Amino acid sequence: MLAVLSAALAAAHPMGNFSVSHYARFELTAQGIQLVYVLDLAEIPTFELLRSWQLERTSPREQLEAKARQQAQVWLNGLQITQQNHDRKGVLPRFLNSDLVISDGAGNLPVARITTRAHLDANGGSLTYQDSNFPDRAGWKEIVIVEGKGSLLRQASQTSQDVSKALTQYPPDPTVAPPQDLRAVLIWSAEKPVDRAAQNYTPTVANGKRRI
Repeated sequence: MLAVLSAALAAAHPMGNFSVSHYARFELTAQGIQLVYVLDLAEIPTFELLRSWQLERTSPREQLEAKARQQAQVWLNGLQITQQNHDRKGVLPRFLNSDLVISDGAGNLPVARITTRAHLDANGGSLTYQDSNFPDRAGWKEIVIVEGKGSLLRQASQTSQDVSKALTQYPPDPTVAPPQDLRAVLIWSAEKPVDRAAQNYTPTVANGKRRI
């Protein structure tokens, strides 16, 4: 019994069996913002999630993935994103895809991590973000803001440092306090897309005159 208990404790989720950890990565580009949103559910919330899906860890993979896609879109609706440029308006994340990873937790219970990728149709200005999913659960709550190609990040409440690698590597040092970031503010600008066709256009010349 002691051996089983020790093994269970060793495999326990590093943020606690009741935790839900959050991660959001914003990559600014000339075409908008690429959002990676991850929720890592410890043993108890994973059990509750699977029960709400009426599935088990051993259920067919295609059924689990289908439920994960639906759930990811529900969680995206729990994000409040507002852009202020010439006016102030809400930005709805456009769902792209999702990944579900189920691994072993304590007491033979599974833990689930769902990664969601979405696109924000934003073109610069001030943007605010608020994560309202699982507001009462403890956990690691990290936001990463990256200046991508064709963008200029002027001000941000968080940095580009990715400590947990999208909730896949929690620091083993117990003195490292988990971040508690569920809100972000940033100011940025996007370059206008270059018209390659116009840039490569060469007017024809006939009888010594250019034709346009």
